[in-house]
Amino acid sequence: MDALVASRGRVVMLTSRMAVMQLPLAAAYGASKRAVVAYADALRLEIGTHVGVTCVYPSAVRSPIHDSTAQAGLSLQGMSQFEPLEGVVRTVEKAALSSRARRHLPTTRRGSVEFFLARHFPALTDRIVARTLAGRVRSGAFAGATPPARSGWASGSPCPACCCSTSSPTRSASHRSWPA
Repeated sequence: MDALVASRGRVVMLTSRMAVMQLPLAAAYGASKRAVVAYADALRLEIGTHVGVTCVYPSAVRSPIHDSTAQAGLSLQGMSQFEPLEGVVRTVEKAALSSRARRHLPTTRRGSVEFFLARHFPALTDRIVARTLAGRVRSGAFAGATPPARSGWASGSPCPACCCSTSSPTRSASHRSWPA
C-alpha cells in the first residue's frame, strides 16, 4: 500500500451494474458487487487524496458464470444485454490510465443511462426490471425451470421469478407453478 500511495497510483475495481441495479434471481451476486463498491468507497476515504479509486460497471459479459442458471432454466438472458469483453477491457484501461480518476465508470452508453436511472430514480428502475421480468415469464422463458432445493415454495405457488401473483389478471397461461 505504501508504494501505491507514494507513486500516486490507481486502484480499479471491476464491479457490475448489478451493484446499483438489482435483478431477480441474482441477489447474492448483486450484493457481492455492491460490497466491492462499498470497499472502494472506504478505500477512497482512506487513501483517495493520494490514490485514485475507480469502480468499473459492466453489464453482462458472456462467460461460464451464466451456465448453471441456464441449465436450471433460470437464465437472465433478456434481462440485460450482453456486451463485448473488449469494451470492458477498454474501460478498465481508461480507468487506470486517464489523467483524472473517475469515481464510477460504466462501460457503455446504455450502461451510463442505466447507472444514472438506478442511482437517481430507483423506483422507476425497479418498475422497468419488474416489467421486463414479467414479459420474460409470459413468454415462457422460465417454463422449464426447476426450483432451488429446499426452496420452501409450496406446490401451486407462483415461481420465485414471478412478479405477478396467482390471482393477477395479466398472468399468462404459459406461466406455471413450481412443482411440489
